[in-house]
Amino acid sequence: MKFYDKNGIMFDSSSNEKEKEKFIEKFLEQYEPPYFVGQAPVKSVSGRVIGQNSCLAEKEMQTYLEKGIIHSEDIIKILDWKIGRIDHKASHIEGVVQYKDIPFDHFIVRSMYGREIKVEKLCNYIVSEYSSLSNRSPEEIYRSLLNLDVSGLGTVYLLTLVYFISKGKSPIYDQFAHRALDALEKGLKPKAQEVPKHTVPEKKSKNAFKWFEDNYAKRLNGMFGSHYKERKLDRALWVYGHLFKASD
Repeated sequence: MKFYDKNGIMFDSSSNEKEKEKFIEKFLEQYEPPYFVGQAPVKSVSGRVIGQNSCLAEKEMQTYLEKGIIHSEDIIKILDWKIGRIDHKASHIEGVVQYKDIPFDHFIVRSMYGREIKVEKLCNYIVSEYSSLSNRSPEEIYRSLLNLDVSGLGTVYLLTLVYFISKGKSPIYDQFAHRALDALEKGLKPKAQEVPKHTVPEKKSKNAFKWFEDNYAKRLNGMFGSHYKERKLDRALWVYGHLFKASD
């Protein structure tokens, strides 16, 4: 693996475990901080400043990841977070996470395009079956959620819920984190070289979960070992992935 820091200096990993740990530590040190509101921002490959996230929202997500899902509103908050339905700057200023899909007891979230997604059946199922669901394999969790046939929730959002229900056994998926994996693996230079464009299979595709495992989850584990469960790694990958254009 190779990455370039903000000054264009290249860092190379090693087969030596101690050196590899230093490489990962340096990568996190460089690219996790810009994820948060209040830190020096980074411009994407398009020249736009990458959107930043509230520390408060991340703390809430960490709580759900570690302690589990208890209430229906936990699920709506997780979906709002993933979809981008949080006002992160206002959250930072007000000291309280500003979710956009409230009140939560309406059981409605909106897609990034404003489409209503009705999630009452999903919420009731996860809350009532959580103790059983959380002990299943990630693929079994995915299949169980898929069978609910919630209109408007695609593959990526189902994988997000699998991530939280499994308490991180299965990683969260994001297109920018995927770009970062490709760039790190090939040692590509930010804003100068392109990465492959990945198309996530439709959620009902027989190979959707296998595609995710083969193209992302197993690679992430192979490259970062036990770090693959850490939120800070996902945050750093998300930032780094914004520095690369996906080829058509």
